[in-house]
Amino acid sequence: GSAIRLPFPMPTEERRRELAKECSQIAEEARVAVRNVRRDVNGKIERDEELSEDDQKREKNGIQKLTDTYIAQTRPVFLRRTRRYQSL
Repeated sequence: GSAIRLPFPMPTEERRRELAKECSQIAEEARVAVRNVRRDVNGKIERDEELSEDDQKREKNGIQKLTDTYIAQTRPVFLRRTRRYQSL
């Protein structure tokens, strides 16, 4: 096959810092999005009149565990991307 090569200059130290900062912002946006979903689901649980108070508490605890899991998954991705940009 044929390939097209495009030479890109190495990013400067300032640009690498900007890229790392952008990664940080994207990671924070992801965490906020997960928390917003948690808030929405917790609101639906509270409005569900068929669930007892204990069931609501149990469901909220399950949602919190999922939230913690997904927020924890953003950290390694953020660190990996940041290291990648810093090592360029």
